[in-house]
Formats: sequence, structure tokens, C-alpha cells
Amino acid sequence: MKRYIILLTLFFLTNTLFSQDALELYSKIYDIFVDSNEQNDNSGLNSFLTLYIPPGGKYEGMGTAFTGVSDDIGFFNANPSVSSRLNLSEVSFFHNEFIEDVDMETIAFTGRYKDFGYGFQGKWLHIGFTAVNEWAERDNKGIYSEFILKNNISWNLLRGFDFSGISIGLNTNIGYRSVPMVYNNLNVQDQSSFALFFDLGLLTEFNLFKFYSSRSRNFSIGLSFLNIGREFIDGPDPLPSSINIGFAYSLIEPLTISYDLSYKFNLHNYPSKDENGDFSPVVYGFNEGEGFYHGIGFDIRILDIASLHGGFLYKPDTPRLTIGTEINYNKSPGEDVNLEKEYLDSKNEFILAINYSLDLMPETPLNRISVELKINLGDYQRFETREKIQELYVKGLQIYSNGEIEEAIKIWEKCIELDSKFDPAIRMKSLAEQSIELQVKIKEKSSIE
Repeated sequence: MKRYIILLTLFFLTNTLFSQDALELYSKIYDIFVDSNEQNDNSGLNSFLTLYIPPGGKYEGMGTAFTGVSDDIGFFNANPSVSSRLNLSEVSFFHNEFIEDVDMETIAFTGRYKDFGYGFQGKWLHIGFTAVNEWAERDNKGIYSEFILKNNISWNLLRGFDFSGISIGLNTNIGYRSVPMVYNNLNVQDQSSFALFFDLGLLTEFNLFKFYSSRSRNFSIGLSFLNIGREFIDGPDPLPSSINIGFAYSLIEPLTISYDLSYKFNLHNYPSKDENGDFSPVVYGFNEGEGFYHGIGFDIRILDIASLHGGFLYKPDTPRLTIGTEINYNKSPGEDVNLEKEYLDSKNEFILAINYSLDLMPETPLNRISVELKINLGDYQRFETREKIQELYVKGLQIYSNGEIEEAIKIWEKCIELDSKFDPAIRMKSLAEQSIELQVKIKEKSSIE
């Protein structure tokens, strides 16, 4: 009976939707999310708008609600501290068809050595255009482009077996905007410029209402400060700086949900000119920008070879809906994959991510497709090392239970050599040493008596 009710409901909903004119339907959807009486006067006034455009992948697919997500190379645009937590080294290639004749290409790499993470990301947006003269004749042509290079380092502090640690990360960024002077006869300022800025992030993970067995924590929370800096040109426009806080939570193992709250602000004033036509000096301070963004996203593994993700980003004037998928090409369908085996087998795998995004704009929608090809480069034997530590630790417990305390200590010392922060071995070694000291004191006391 419930099945028939669901089918009837879906039938009436789809009939209602598809019976309407496309623009009428879009207008109704737009009115749900946007109040036309509350326009944001600061929208679209920042420089280097490439910083607004997500490259693609899971970061874009989850509605950019990624400040608390700790398992994907998309961290460059959300929280630079994540590189110190990724299990696998990765390289990714992105292509984003933003609008007609406007494309963005991105390449990213990240790796980790123990608790130290590192990586880089390069984004290149390019727009070809043709200039015409007053007679509507082709006069010149050129390419407007923006390039952003992000260099990342991060460190996981206080990590142990019981506590996942607190990761802190930094992106140092350089941007360049190329604006060709297609009208050489005009006396205008060259708009090409450099920008220097940085991103700072924090993240930690722990278990919260976890009802399944896994070594991974199921709740993470992050904080980041993005695009802190300026462009270097007379009369610079401010960069789209932001403060972001977000979390990611897995109530059940295949599903992750995330939420981000962001506040967009400007580090300095907008440019203005005095009576002589000179630009006013840059005054630094906390200035109002676009205000609050809200992002919510989800990612769910629906097959051994595929996952589905989606998200909604609420921002002033132009909310965005996104849905996409990740397909893993190196696993055979139907394979029984658990968390540990998936972790091991995912080395050197190719993953394809495809997203469809719809920006809700006042008149007509802006929709686009992005594609990511991700290559996992391996984990530098971290998984094998972790398994070896576990085996040695258990072996030490068995030997200790047989009364061979000194031999158990030697085995636990090997554990600590492999991972100096493996708390169970540290605690058991200390307990065993105390036990030996106690035995020595008992023998000394017995010999005196």
C-alpha cells in the first residue's frame, strides 16, 4: 500500500512539474529561494572572481559545504588543514564549462608524510573575445584570463590513538589577471594585476553517536579563513575574503552529510577617486561584503563502484543546486568491499567525477557541467604499517599474558618505533616496566627479611 502511495505522489509531482512552461517553473523555483526585495548591493564587486568558481569534483558536488570534510583533494578551496589527514596521495585534473566561451581548467596534487601534508593547485580561467570598432567591424581579439596558484602545507598536532589530533594548514596563494589592451588608442589604465593572499584552516575529528564499526571517526568540524590578501593595482577591488565553519557527519557508514556557514567580507574599501581623478588610498579593515552563505551537502556510496553526491548553496541573489557522481573504474561490480579493503585497493585507481550545477539567476538559469579525473597514487605503505603495528601489539599482549614481560616490552618498543604516537603500546610498555620494578622491589624486600 505504501508503495502505491509513493508512486501516486511521484506521478502527480512529475505531472505538475512537466506540465508547466520551463521558464514559469524556473521562476517559481527562483522565488522560493530568493526574495526580490532583498538585493545585495555588494554582490559581484570583488576582484579575481575565479575564486568564486569551484573547480569541480566532490567539493562542487556537495554544494561547497566542505570546511569539515576531510577525505578529498577538494580541500584546497575550503580548508587547507585537510592535507595532513588524507590517507592517499592524489592528483586530479578538472574541467569546468562555466558559461559559453568561458572555461576553467584545474590541476591539483596532494601528499602526506606522517603528520605533515603538502600539495599545490593551479586554476586557469580563460575567455576569448573579439573587439569591434564603431563600424561593427572586427578590430582586435584577445584572451582574458585569470590564474591562481595555491601552495599548501599542514600539520596534524597532538595526534594519538585515542585523539585524532588538531590539524592546522596554510595555503600561500598568488594570482594573476591578464586583460589584453585591445583598444590601444584609448587612454585607460591597464587592468592586468597580481594578487597575493593566503588561506588558514583548522580541523579535528571524533566519534559522535556512532552505530557502526570503523576505525575512522564519523564527525569532523573545521574552521577556515580564505582569501586573506589583496591585488596590487591602482584602485584595487577587494578579494572575496571569508570566514567559514563547517562539519561533516556519518550517522551510517555509506552516508556523509555536511553543512557550512560562511561570512563573506572585504579586507579593505572599494576604490574611489578624488577631485583630481586619483584613486583614494587603500584603508584596511573589516568591511561588509556579500554577507552570509549557507551550504549543505551529502555523499552516499550506492554501489561498490559508484557514489552519489549533491548539495545546495544559498547565497545572496544566486543560490546554486548541484548533483553529481563519482565512478571508480578499477573495481569489479558486485565485489564485497569493506572499509579496510577499499582503503587498500583504492591505491592507483582512476576515479571520474561528473557534476551538474544550476545557478538560480533572476532572468534565466546558469547551468554547467564539470568533470574531474582523479588518480590515487598510493599511501606510502601507511596501511601496511598500521596493520603491522596492530599485529605486534596483539602479539605483545599474548606474550605478556604468558608472563614473558621483558619480551613483551621489546615487541611494544617495535610498535613505538613504527608509530611514536601509538598510545596502547606506550601504555602497556609503561605498565610492564612498572610490573618489573614492582617484582624487583618484592625480591629485594624478601632478601632483606
